[in-house]
Amino acid sequence: MPDNHHVDELLPWYDSGRLDPAAQARLSAHLPTCAACRTELVRLRTLASAVQRQAPLPATHDAVWTRIDAAVRAQPHPRKGRSPVPAAPLPTITPTHHTPAAPDDGTPRRRWSPGGLVAVALLAVLIGSFFLIRKTYLPAGFGGGKPTNLGSLFQIAMVSSTEGWAVGFVDNYPLTPTPGISYNPETVLHYTGGKWQIDLSVPSPLQPGDGRRVHYAGIAMDSPADGWIVGSVTPPANADGMVQGLLLHYSQGHWTLLPGTFPALTAISMISADDGWAVGDHSILHYHGGQWRLVTNPLAPTANWSAVSAIGADAVWMATGAAMSGGSKIYQFDGQQWSQDALDLSNAVIGNIQMISADEGWAVGGHWKSGAGALVLHYQQGTWHTEFSGGGTYRGGPAYLFAVGMASANEGWAVGFGGIIVHYHNGQWQKADSPTTNGLLSISMLSASDGWAAGDSGTLLHLLHGVWQLYTP
Repeated sequence: MPDNHHVDELLPWYDSGRLDPAAQARLSAHLPTCAACRTELVRLRTLASAVQRQAPLPATHDAVWTRIDAAVRAQPHPRKGRSPVPAAPLPTITPTHHTPAAPDDGTPRRRWSPGGLVAVALLAVLIGSFFLIRKTYLPAGFGGGKPTNLGSLFQIAMVSSTEGWAVGFVDNYPLTPTPGISYNPETVLHYTGGKWQIDLSVPSPLQPGDGRRVHYAGIAMDSPADGWIVGSVTPPANADGMVQGLLLHYSQGHWTLLPGTFPALTAISMISADDGWAVGDHSILHYHGGQWRLVTNPLAPTANWSAVSAIGADAVWMATGAAMSGGSKIYQFDGQQWSQDALDLSNAVIGNIQMISADEGWAVGGHWKSGAGALVLHYQQGTWHTEFSGGGTYRGGPAYLFAVGMASANEGWAVGFGGIIVHYHNGQWQKADSPTTNGLLSISMLSASDGWAAGDSGTLLHLLHGVWQLYTP
């Protein structure tokens, strides 16, 4: 498959939950790291919303289905043999480049009969309605007492037991808001006073009606008074354009949108208020002296980065996103030089890294070729080694892990696909009870007995006294 096809053709089936579990999990892990795919997913959902507003869903009487079936059967099928539900491994993950339509060269074009157009229109309405049914809402309390639509929460960062932040993006944001529903084109949740609420004071790069979308992919709080959010801005659903990055800075109790042009960003790690790293689509940014600057890793100058963890100026680790040609790779920056770890990750996706010191840390992910399930790597004595590999399936899907949170060298947790939760205690990883089947994308531990996890459909879990509980406002 050509590189410019990316994984676009899988996205409709992913959104409807009709991919096989392994492919579903791989796309769930891929979306937070790829602004191009997130853009295409928004395009699909916007189209479905527009179709639904233009025509109500017809009653599914036998006569309607008979007409649809007859019209479809009357049309030629030039792509016979293609499976309607892709189940093959994901194609190569590379940036999407939109190509303008070629000028008319006189080649005969296929013409549709009126019956075929009716069939396509009816099917489009049905498909659009199916996407709309999947819209999820947060209960009252997240959005000032009104129901609020919310998609995935990509990153959560707790600064204390009484304060924290979570960021993500809205699922199925409509072109025309429905009266009585509080829609927010981007999502920043603030935990204070014992409640999570959407922070409506966060400045937006959007202009009213411009059709763009914001995806907040990462957040890092180096203190209760200072932090950063990274993400991307996608072009309007009905227009081509470049995906751009964004940075927001939290200082003196307010979020500020940084001016300038940035690459699309997916992860961030702050060492202090004056030192940090952000990574994303083929780009690395370093923050120092009050400015963000582009940095090049000569060992992987065009890599697509999925994770970063920085402990000090001479202790920075990054992981590339998986590619069909070679899987993830882990690199270290010692303040002067870059080096690549020798561990073979050709069959692995690394979704998250957390270093607890310059000498020890963990990385988690999964096996995307063999379907063998989860992968946990442990960094000690200057090298990465596999601490856990396997687990097979979990709740009908692969036991992939998306994030790890360590409270200490002897205590930690990891979360992932299907709501899986695993506990690390004294050198052993074991599955723990989970109150959700939604994918969990991020985790933030305050102590061995207090932490939070966040994920799909606005899911928030709280660990209290060793038990994970579903948060409800």
